[in-house]
Amino acid sequence: MLTIDAWLRQNGASFRHELEILAREYFGISKATFICGSDRLITYNLENYLSDALVKLKKGTPLAYLLGYKEFWSLEFQVNRNVLVPRPETELIIEKSIELANPGDRVLELGTGSGAIAIALAKERPDLTITATDISIEALEVARGNALKHECEIALQHADWFESIGDKWNLILSNPPYIAESDPYLSSLKMEPRVALVSGPTGFEALKVIIENAHNHLQSQGHLVIEHGIGQAQVIKKKLARHNFTKITSHKDLANINRIVTAQWISPEYG
Repeated sequence: MLTIDAWLRQNGASFRHELEILAREYFGISKATFICGSDRLITYNLENYLSDALVKLKKGTPLAYLLGYKEFWSLEFQVNRNVLVPRPETELIIEKSIELANPGDRVLELGTGSGAIAIALAKERPDLTITATDISIEALEVARGNALKHECEIALQHADWFESIGDKWNLILSNPPYIAESDPYLSSLKMEPRVALVSGPTGFEALKVIIENAHNHLQSQGHLVIEHGIGQAQVIKKKLARHNFTKITSHKDLANINRIVTAQWISPEYG
């Protein structure tokens, strides 16, 4: 029989890192403990578990779906194929939201998915009143479970962007689907929910809906925070300017890529 290390070397190929993580999860042990014991013989059950995982990884299944969770903002979130896997670059939304939100502000997140953004913000700013929406009932169930896990009092609402959304908000956040239907990058994301990735042919469809309607749902001096794709920042900024937003600013992620735009809405009647 092979040792665990030998099996990983023979079968892991480009997925060795992911398989090691799954093996550690299988045993419930730390990385250091796993390394020290990787010369043990691989068991029949572990070999089957890793072989099945390898097949799924080769088909494009994200590691987070196999683990059942993903870390975001140093918090662990339940994920499955009903929600997008939270990405590190999206943490920039949290950073800017913390900066922009005043004590006691009302916050609306559009397209919450796993609830990672709303929950992370609630943990950092428990003074805020946060409502998070999604068009997917299944996604809202995942978000509800994560909110319970992290003991966050956020309101969850089934909605298609601003449809059925009343009241006005001090801060509106969104990481909407912004990938074009023809983008070849989609082939590497085929296991994640398409509704969370694509909203139409150009990649601007959801962004357009949000930009064109946000001012109707913002309090005067309220802010909008939107994540977007590579190369979309300038178009978004022009659209925001046409809808009378001010203080329109691009912000780069850790890879030095324009990742989010923030803007402020000031009502013509203000003052």
